[in-house]
Amino acid sequence: ERAFAFLDLTDSTAWAERLGPLQFTDFKNDFFADVAEPVLATGGRIVQYVGDEVMVSWPMARALRDGAPLRFYFLVEDRVGHRAEHYRSRYGEVPRFKAGVHGGWVVTAEVGDIKRDIVHSGDVVNTAARIEGECRPRGHRLLVSRELADRMALPDRIALTELGEAALRGKSAPVGLCVAERVELAEG
Repeated sequence: ERAFAFLDLTDSTAWAERLGPLQFTDFKNDFFADVAEPVLATGGRIVQYVGDEVMVSWPMARALRDGAPLRFYFLVEDRVGHRAEHYRSRYGEVPRFKAGVHGGWVVTAEVGDIKRDIVHSGDVVNTAARIEGECRPRGHRLLVSRELADRMALPDRIALTELGEAALRGKSAPVGLCVAERVELAEG
């Protein structure tokens, strides 16, 4: 049983067009380097990179105990924010990103013949990817399945708001979604 986050750069096609292939590769490598420390800090593991997206996984016990996938997202946000001037001076703007989070039972197995790889398979992985795909049309940056949210301890200063059910592509039943957002402390 594992939790997954699909973290995807926003507007990467425009970035690639503007920067060109070499500088876009540097940009992605800078961004992925900024993702690495939050992965380690939350006890996660990078499963794979696909283009401009990174798939991260946590043992379910870890995800439930301290909301690791949600903490991960906001740690990346903090890291990128801290390095905003670096991104502006080198690439012209600061990367934006979005993520979908879900968890449950998967099968982990070695696949392939010519090229072997260890992969996580199952509906859980597909659902997490589909949830990430709902971010843009719904205007949110971090969506989590209601199923996982109901089980997960919320980190400090992070709140969830229910969005209702969504008919995700390829799913026979709708999936409940929540938006996760950072709660700002009131001054005083």
